[in-house]
Amino acid sequence: MSDQIINFKDALSILDNLSKNSFAIDAWIPSLQKTIKIKELTTKQQSVIIENFFDFIENKSTFSKTLFDIISENCLEDSSVIENLTIFDRACLAFFIRKQLSNKLKIEFQEIPKIEKEIEIDNILEKFKSYTHPKPETIKHSLESVAIEIELDVPKMKQDPFFDNFVYRNAENSEDFQKFKTVLGNAFLAEIAKFIKEIKINGNLFGYNNLYVDDKISVIEKLPAVLINDVNRIITIWKSELEKNYTVKEENIEKVIKIDSFLFLIN
Repeated sequence: MSDQIINFKDALSILDNLSKNSFAIDAWIPSLQKTIKIKELTTKQQSVIIENFFDFIENKSTFSKTLFDIISENCLEDSSVIENLTIFDRACLAFFIRKQLSNKLKIEFQEIPKIEKEIEIDNILEKFKSYTHPKPETIKHSLESVAIEIELDVPKMKQDPFFDNFVYRNAENSEDFQKFKTVLGNAFLAEIAKFIKEIKINGNLFGYNNLYVDDKISVIEKLPAVLINDVNRIITIWKSELEKNYTVKEENIEKVIKIDSFLFLIN
């Protein structure tokens, strides 16, 4: 008895339904303190992430948008869940998705002499389960007759690509060194701006959260440096606590694993 040849379109349909129903994983979300259902990464999606490597070489950033698009496409939960995922959730989700390719990850701690170690991603994911996602914080600053309150919160994943676009947009036609300086300055402003949720001046809401990115940057540029330093201090603390989940150590050398397209290259 010969094997029956399946129609090409029928085969694709079967594989598509299989990925929707069978290839699903439970991914832990720190900000929600619960797991969500998400489809596993497809080979096509992996290739799109790896393509971002070349954008990185050209001083562009498309990784955050690519990963958000993939998570949005693969998430089997209500759309409101996707809307509320934060950039700190993205760190956890990146490792959950990477684990589907392989639980093993080779880390280079030192180039000369070469020090390498193979770690298990499961160990990173276990750390995330006991990690406490930051709660909003408020910073207050008074100068003469003006009282300023800034509410800080971890930004949503959906917002990140807009800030990335601001960082690199004005540097595209610049010479290499000028491009580097422009990107560096823009990155500092964008990082501050995206963690600010709202601003009050003399007790009145500023409406900051509803502004376009460029307008938010204009506001940040006019704020007192001492206030921005306090904002940056809190952001640094939040990031430091997050990075502890994916900081590894070998021979007294600590390394924070970078979450970018390189993470999805299999050694």
